[in-house]
Amino acid sequence: MTTSVKITEQPRFVAIETISNLPLLSIVWRILQAELKKTNEAKILNRKYLLNLTEAVLQQKALLKDAQKSKCDEQANNHIRNSMESLMAALAKIGIKVITPENEMYSDDYVELFESIAQIPDKELTEPMIKEVVQPAVMLNGSLLKMGKAIIAIPTQSPGPISDSNDNHQSYKLKK
Repeated sequence: MTTSVKITEQPRFVAIETISNLPLLSIVWRILQAELKKTNEAKILNRKYLLNLTEAVLQQKALLKDAQKSKCDEQANNHIRNSMESLMAALAKIGIKVITPENEMYSDDYVELFESIAQIPDKELTEPMIKEVVQPAVMLNGSLLKMGKAIIAIPTQSPGPISDSNDNHQSYKLKK
């Protein structure tokens, strides 16, 4: 066979249940649907890879904090810190944002990003506050990739009961 007649492309995907009397538009539609499904699966897989990479970087960052506390080799700590900063900058360039809002008010925005895994009463507070972030929230291009977990400090003095005329119980509503 001569090279001018030889087909160099891989055969294209043919949709399942394709028969000879099926209209061409239906065949094209099925192929496009199959390619879309494949593309969506690839996007989901990429999101999982990015999340795994982000978690690995955050684990290394936590190890660096522990190493700095123990006063290990300062030169090695600086090298690791620089590596972590460059990895975090690279993740930020592709749209990854790691959210760790410690000692900030637990507002409506954070309710959607952080699961409250524990609550600590605090007499000095008037509104709930994020006391400690156990697991940071991770966002990719503005959409939530992984929900974070936090310990919330709550005020012991509540703003007061709100009575409901239809019910015989009282509930407490936090200020926004």
